Amino acid sequence: MAATPSFPEFDVEDPSNLAVRWEEYLKRFNNLVTAMNFRDAARKRALLLHYVGERVNDIFDTLPDRGENSNFNAACDALTAYFTPKKNTKSIDEYHTRLQIAAKYCEFRDHYTEVKLQIELGTSSKKIRQHSFRKPSLTLTDLISYARTLTETEKQASGIANSSFNMPSSAEINAVNKDNSSPND
Repeated sequence: MAATPSFPEFDVEDPSNLAVRWEEYLKRFNNLVTAMNFRDAARKRALLLHYVGERVNDIFDTLPDRGENSNFNAACDALTAYFTPKKNTKSIDEYHTRLQIAAKYCEFRDHYTEVKLQIELGTSSKKIRQHSFRKPSLTLTDLISYARTLTETEKQASGIANSSFNMPSSAEINAVNKDNSSPND
């Protein structure tokens, strides 16, 4: 049997751009198995688990939905799902409601203040946290209102950024201005 070529382990210890780095690693791995003319799914899976390294192998052993030993795609999908960050899609209103319900069963002196504090500390939005900390007298109602407004503003800004509307370039504006200028100006 021929020796397998060298191929780097996947560096799971570096948390920066983990999903992007995993996608690139998997692409390079697929190029390797194509170049080596490996077509058997079980063999490709075994090679992947060999090359990714001990740390990723340990992670893989804990994952659900890894598929059978002969299922290369299931192994790739399970690792991709692990390395892709999960997005929290809970709205501020849902989070606030959940905190209010939980606060009912706690013996806080002032559950209003505790809920506000949990929102300040628990949010992933740096803008919400900064806004609240800059204005210590901000009420919970005002904080929720600000968070709603910020969410809606970001959603609209994202929609504008993703729209197909393109601003004219300065050269296009100059050409239009030149065409519209009269010789008597």
